Amino acid sequence: MLNDSLRNKLEHLSDRLQEIEGLLADPSVIGNQNRFRELSREYAEIKPIVENYIQYHDTLASIESAREMAADSDRGIREMAEEELTQTRERAAELEQELQILLLPRVPRRQRQRVPGNTRRYRR
Repeated sequence: MLNDSLRNKLEHLSDRLQEIEGLLADPSVIGNQNRFRELSREYAEIKPIVENYIQYHDTLASIESAREMAADSDRGIREMAEEELTQTRERAAELEQELQILLLPRVPRRQRQRVPGNTRRYRR
């Protein structure tokens, strides 16, 4: 489960994404190439994080729904709910781990140095 500070950060990023979407549709921003480029980069950077957070939030809702089903008096429904709980808990853990990776600070391109002999690895 995500801690409160992480959840607050993700909520802020979600709000910021909506704000950027509005700004990118603004004719005054469209006319300013530098501002448009800056906002487009920020949008591209935070969109995957917000999409992952939405999936995580939806998965938590599925877990809650499965918990309610697990309390049903019908044995078949309880078994189905237990299976659903197992799967959604695993998915929530995966998404949480992905979120933590996505939230790691990125090294700006200008600060990257190529490791000699390897075109895919960088160091600070």
